[in-house]
Amino acid sequence: MGDIHYVNILYDYLMLKIKLIAVGSIKENYLKLGIQEFEKRLERFVQLTTIEIPESVPKQDHPDALKKALEMDAKFIKEAIQNQAYVVVLDIQGKTFSSPALAKQIDLIQQKSSQLVFVIGSSNGLDDSIRNLAKEKWSFSPLTFPHQLFRLMLLEQLYRSMTILEGHPYHK
Repeated sequence: MGDIHYVNILYDYLMLKIKLIAVGSIKENYLKLGIQEFEKRLERFVQLTTIEIPESVPKQDHPDALKKALEMDAKFIKEAIQNQAYVVVLDIQGKTFSSPALAKQIDLIQQKSSQLVFVIGSSNGLDDSIRNLAKEKWSFSPLTFPHQLFRLMLLEQLYRSMTILEGHPYHK
């Protein structure tokens, strides 16, 4: 019994830790269900933690108010990131990948760090300080997606990447 316990501890230690930091919460039940499904599927591959940052809403439609709101979001995002983490920001202007290339990129990151952090900003975007903190910027498309839907898309692509790396037939 003791040996199995130590193997489990070692497995948990070696497992990639992914933190998803998202500004705003999921409101639609159908999206919540999809997100829960992919979180459950990912459990066998990674240790996933999701942190929702309440979105700072600008008091008025003015560039200074928007800048202040994004700075407030950035403050909370920074507090949720560990120093050793490999940070990837999801940004429409980021690098795009095919699913196999994304899996390969995650595998390369996993060789550098055991802590991978994804940041999804608000509908107003992200403060430049968060973009500058990131080691990489990724995009899934030049299209704009609702941020709630994008969280589901990210989790599905992470699951797809893990199945590609494990040789599981899901990705086909």
